[in-house]
Amino acid sequence: MNKYFCYVFFLILSLGFYFDDLKINYSDLSTDLFNSIPIAIKFDNPQLFENDLFLDEINSLLYYCPLFIKIIQFGNFITGDYLTGIKIIHFIINILYSFGWFFLFKQCTNNNFASFIFTLLSRGVLWPPGKEIWGIMGVWTFLPRTIFLAIIPFLLLIV
Repeated sequence: MNKYFCYVFFLILSLGFYFDDLKINYSDLSTDLFNSIPIAIKFDNPQLFENDLFLDEINSLLYYCPLFIKIIQFGNFITGDYLTGIKIIHFIINILYSFGWFFLFKQCTNNNFASFIFTLLSRGVLWPPGKEIWGIMGVWTFLPRTIFLAIIPFLLLIV
């Protein structure tokens, strides 16, 4: 199997999820994103959410996945809309996820076909115990762990 076929396939797959995500609105998001976006809004506009049980005190929110919240804020900064920014960043994470795992599996197996299959399997959403998810698909899988899983192959390749 040609490695360029794999690259094009993963790019088309990521584009497919991106275009499918364009029809998604706020009410379609996962509960994690439903909680994270208001936190990003609060950090961008501290005067909002006064007397809110969850968002009133900004210092109580500092522990909540700070890098993930900054990524959401950055998406808003570049697009002017939190959801649009998340969709664009998720598209980039989708590409990084596929390419990173393909490169790592290629390093381990030295076989394009095996690397391609293992990458497809690693992309599939798994539901391990505890009602958590691992893998990447549409924007509903945009979570801190998904970003970590997209970056980890590159860290392993460096080591």
